[in-house]
Amino acid sequence: MGIRRLHLKARMRQPQGTQIHFELRTGSTPSFDPRTWTAWERGTALQWPGRFVQWRAILETDAANKTPTLQAVTLETDIEEDANSLAPFKQAEFDQPELVHSSYPFAYMGLHPHQERLRKQYRLDEVIAAGKTELEQLALLRDWVHSQWLGWQSDKYPHCPSWNPLEVLDTTKGDWGFGMCTHYGAVFAGCASSLGWVARSIVVDHHCLAEVWCEELQKWILEDAGPAREFDATYEIDGVPINALELHEAAADERREKIMANKLPQSYIDVFCRFGIPLRNTHLIFAEPAELRHGSGQYHWDGYLWWSDDVDPRYAEYSLQTSRIGDFYWSVNQTRLYLQVAEKARALQVDLEHTAPNFSHFLVRQDGGPWREEREARFEWTLAAGENLLEARAVNIFGKQGRIAKARVEAS
Repeated sequence: MGIRRLHLKARMRQPQGTQIHFELRTGSTPSFDPRTWTAWERGTALQWPGRFVQWRAILETDAANKTPTLQAVTLETDIEEDANSLAPFKQAEFDQPELVHSSYPFAYMGLHPHQERLRKQYRLDEVIAAGKTELEQLALLRDWVHSQWLGWQSDKYPHCPSWNPLEVLDTTKGDWGFGMCTHYGAVFAGCASSLGWVARSIVVDHHCLAEVWCEELQKWILEDAGPAREFDATYEIDGVPINALELHEAAADERREKIMANKLPQSYIDVFCRFGIPLRNTHLIFAEPAELRHGSGQYHWDGYLWWSDDVDPRYAEYSLQTSRIGDFYWSVNQTRLYLQVAEKARALQVDLEHTAPNFSHFLVRQDGGPWREEREARFEWTLAAGENLLEARAVNIFGKQGRIAKARVEAS
């Protein structure tokens, strides 16, 4: 099977002085790789492209009060299909997520001597050891961070440390400076990252906390470590932990009475009127770019990505704003399978795509057998007559395993 021709059609408005240009690129692998993909080319048509295609639109204007509008895009394809090659196979089941990617690059904490020191010096594995579930482990870590120092005390210790978890813990525990909500959030995010989770700080209105990707729930959730006791919390609606956007939307549509913090009514949800994230969790290694005063007093740095309910932002003083959910809540540690007929009889070519930061390898198994390590994202799957099951998952360099993707195929 192959694509003979692809044509992009668009419905758009281009007022005088504005333009919309389209560019296309194509490749043989699910994710972009310069070794297997072409460069971007301006145009709306491709002849004999690869199996995978990406397009992008470039909007231009010569005046600040004029903008072109892209209303709809349709891709038309002319496909060459060999029915005989597909005849022996019948797709019975696909159990895998749609992978969501942010439009903004994010710098992730990886293996580093400082990461190892943080994990070992503060015995973080022991901190979470009693947790029987992932949510229990995250709660134990959050409570440990909350209990490390008494919040604020800036009148006694006026020095404000950076967001480096090692510096924060050394400074606050030694009474060399104060630690505010920003530091509780940064320490939680840094400790969680050093244990292999994907975590980040998140800034709200006059408060700061953290979000972490929860494998159990397959979503980002809030973890608030301090400073006051009521801030040592996970936020929930109907018993399910939520993220900042879910809290923000629940407050906006008057579901605030359902929002709970540690099973108690949440009384300060108005701080979620706005929220933003630094596009990195590498504060353990790199001090900059960052807030000049580390968030003491207010958050002035223009490097945060802020959520906006509308394309016309309420807080126009910040340059980076988005109303696209995927820019904030992208997929983490997920895997997707792509199958096509191989040249070998009764075999399928498998391509794997993942969203695992600090990716190490895949684990793959057939028909419920033992897991095997797979370093390549492409391999052949030889099928037996009858029903066949293939499962795959991504593993990061810390050993954290992501969601399992499944494909069930019947072969004759």
